[in-house]
Amino acid sequence: MGGANSNITGVVTAVPDADGNPKVGIDYQANVWDRYNGDEGKGVKVGPLDIPDGQMAKLHRVGYAQEFDMAGSSDVQH
Repeated sequence: MGGANSNITGVVTAVPDADGNPKVGIDYQANVWDRYNGDEGKGVKVGPLDIPDGQMAKLHRVGYAQEFDMAGSSDVQH
């Protein structure tokens, strides 16, 4: 994977205590997703090696590699 899309979503709540001072809480979750595929003209650098996506796409076309969707989310944190 050369890169991925990500975001963090959340909700902030503020409730006044008995003295009117806000008690603030934050609940948030991290998300990541991408499609692993062989896009011609792109590539990735792994250490000293440059690996063009076109080579990976060729492996997919002959049945030695597979494209796939990748996604994940964290548990909600407080």
